[in-house]
Amino acid sequence: MDELNDLDRANALFDMALQIEPRNARALNNKGLAAMRVYKLVSAGELFNKAIEVDPTSPSAYNNLGLCYQMIGDIPAALDAYERCLVACGYMEKAATNKLLCLNYSTEHSRDECSDAHFAYARQKRDALAASTYATHPNTKDPARRIRIGYLSADYCDHPVAYFFEAVLAHRDR
Repeated sequence: MDELNDLDRANALFDMALQIEPRNARALNNKGLAAMRVYKLVSAGELFNKAIEVDPTSPSAYNNLGLCYQMIGDIPAALDAYERCLVACGYMEKAATNKLLCLNYSTEHSRDECSDAHFAYARQKRDALAASTYATHPNTKDPARRIRIGYLSADYCDHPVAYFFEAVLAHRDR
């Protein structure tokens, strides 16, 4: 669907799949994504909910439902969808990070609650990295040496990460 950007053809194929198998969670989820692409958000939400009804362990359907609610501006419902994804499906990186992003816009959570959630996520990532093995590098171990750091991310253009990262760039040692 994304590669061809032919939503009409994609929707026709999803409809064919649903005629053959009306309870096809994947087709329902993908049809919801197509609806979301053209901002038919109520229809998209209904399709994601149907996909979840058919397959209550579909992480992408829960995550997409959260994104849909987020686009509508229903932050509590979005947070609920992300939480349901994490509980019903186990850990899903996209749902976890989408939930963190959504917390930034929540009026039902304090700044401390939001901050605590972000720090808990950071600790989880730190601990996972610390448990993994690293290759050794031939660089000098002198703590006073000058180091070069490169910043690379697809999120610097049109993503909230870019706004948070401005402060890092402004305060880096030149």
